[in-house]
Amino acid sequence: MEYWSQSSQAKRHGAIQTERLLFRLLEEGIILPTEHYHLAIAAWKYSEEDDSPQKAQFILDLFTTRFMESEKFKGMPPIASTPEYSVTRCFAMVNELHLFASADMGCVEKATSNMRRLEHILKSKHFDVSPDVESLNTELFALALSVRKIMCIKEQKQKLERMEKLLAKKSHLSIAPNTQSFNTLIFALSKSETKELLERAMSLLGHMEYLSSNSTGNVLPNVLSYNFLIDGWSKIGETQNAFSLLKRMIKLQENG
Repeated sequence: MEYWSQSSQAKRHGAIQTERLLFRLLEEGIILPTEHYHLAIAAWKYSEEDDSPQKAQFILDLFTTRFMESEKFKGMPPIASTPEYSVTRCFAMVNELHLFASADMGCVEKATSNMRRLEHILKSKHFDVSPDVESLNTELFALALSVRKIMCIKEQKQKLERMEKLLAKKSHLSIAPNTQSFNTLIFALSKSETKELLERAMSLLGHMEYLSSNSTGNVLPNVLSYNFLIDGWSKIGETQNAFSLLKRMIKLQENG
């Protein structure tokens, strides 16, 4: 399965072969570890085919069904999961496919539905899995895209507050948010094109700079962290703030 999953010469063919091997093993009644589902989902993700979100979702649905069966029959062992082939990564890959394929509300809702299913799995003691930064970032990304589709400012603020609370909550649950986690929230706040929310995004960037200067976690601001804010300030005519951020970027680059 690993060979076909990583085949770069025939992407669709490799994904189909990986999927067929998975189905054959399941037909034989074998309880497969997470790795097998992970490889099949990854094969469709990297196939770059138009129908890859649907194909990967089907495998994820099958995986979830198998989980429910293993949970039902207490004599069955839990589906094995490892850091390299984690359950949360399976969900994250499928959600990335949905959200990057299209930012319409249907895809956002599908990603959100997947996150609710993942939360159920994470609460189950029978399953060898725990929440991690992958699940956090996928949920943040789904919320960020949904914010862009909401025209009502009040509803936007409610979604953004939910993102802020989620980031704060996970930080206290031994799940260390990384640069991507912070960038996703900065992205959502910056796209609001309102001064109040852009100032909140600036505070978040300052917090990232503080944490990274104290070697606390993997939260070093990158070019996206600044570009999201530069774009946001420029769009509302606050060119002085945009220029100030540009100077901060240049200074950081000079200081290494």
